[in-house]
Amino acid sequence: MEGGLADRCRACDAVLLGAVGGPRWDTTDPAKPRPEQGLLGMRKGLELFANLRPVKCFAALAANSTIKPEVIAGVDIMVVRELTGGVYFGKSERLGDTAYDTMLYTDAECDRLLDYAFGLAAGRRGLLHSVDKANVLEKLAAVAGGGAARRRPLARGRAAATCSSTTAPCSSSASPASST
Repeated sequence: MEGGLADRCRACDAVLLGAVGGPRWDTTDPAKPRPEQGLLGMRKGLELFANLRPVKCFAALAANSTIKPEVIAGVDIMVVRELTGGVYFGKSERLGDTAYDTMLYTDAECDRLLDYAFGLAAGRRGLLHSVDKANVLEKLAAVAGGGAARRRPLARGRAAATCSSTTAPCSSSASPASST
């Protein structure tokens, strides 16, 4: 990423970014720069920590889905994913025929993402589901989320539902910070 680019972007009302990468840059050689490195630098430099992935079914397109129209009708979900911590910016190294990437999140990173997600949920249906890989990853998000949950109660006093991607079923509770 060229010097000063993040500052120039901050001075704009909007920044549009197209697709990056392509076959010309496909390499796993850490010594060769890739366009994605510039994208990660922009995310970090502009503090773009929340990736929003809407899932919505429009009635006119329901019949074109691989999911039965009666199942997909009315689907309106917003997936919120963290973008500036964890494996994106953790230490990575190759040691002979072995490689590793570290995934490190601070309380502050988890808390700001959850705070943002609670705010989105309050403006939607008042529901927030937290999905993680609890059977193999630390539960920092569950611990850090307590602060966000206390600051941002969900709309209309609804209970939050928390889920784990393990075999445990989703459960609801009166406290948005609780998890299973």
